[in-house]
Amino acid sequence: MADFPTTSLLSEFVGPDENPLYENGAWAQYADRFPLQRFNNGAIVTEEFAVNGMYWTRDTYIGLAEVWACTSGGGLGAALETWRVALWQDDPDSKIGYLTYYGGGIGEEYVIRRYDGGGSFTGIASLDTAGPSKIGMRLTPTHVECWAYFSGQWNFIVSAADATYRGTFFAAVEMEEQGGIGNLGMGCFGAGVINRQHIYRVIRAKKAVPA
Repeated sequence: MADFPTTSLLSEFVGPDENPLYENGAWAQYADRFPLQRFNNGAIVTEEFAVNGMYWTRDTYIGLAEVWACTSGGGLGAALETWRVALWQDDPDSKIGYLTYYGGGIGEEYVIRRYDGGGSFTGIASLDTAGPSKIGMRLTPTHVECWAYFSGQWNFIVSAADATYRGTFFAAVEMEEQGGIGNLGMGCFGAGVINRQHIYRVIRAKKAVPA
């Protein structure tokens, strides 16, 4: 199993306040969800008791992909706090694809969901373990994997055998929070295609042959 992640850091949520978190068009708001707000200490939710999120617009990812983000804050115990990363197929508003989250209140856990459109989803894997400072998800040819960073390293958490959706994906980050809008945050975002092969062709001019 390859180390996680193999893909690049794309954004760090520091600097001037922005709402929505657009970064010159790099992010867009879902049609039906509140956008995140960017503050100097990271990106936070903008509406309590709701799922808040943004999707990355600069790139789409074909085939085997990863998405990951840095988490911060939390710790309200029974509150339904979750940090989420998602890969949505073709159209982010369709909610078709995969999502991994950590949180959920009492007995917090890591969960992988498959979303089949219309708001319906299927929980395809879950596991209780230590809370993360980063959370990630990977699609392989046959599985969906959940990864988390704690104890100074990335750790493989759980996977589900599911290849229902493969193709073109948008990467997204989401949060939901109770007890205020400044308790949960995210500090970075990364995504990409796993082990993309680059093929280069060099064309050299022929030397003139003397007459």
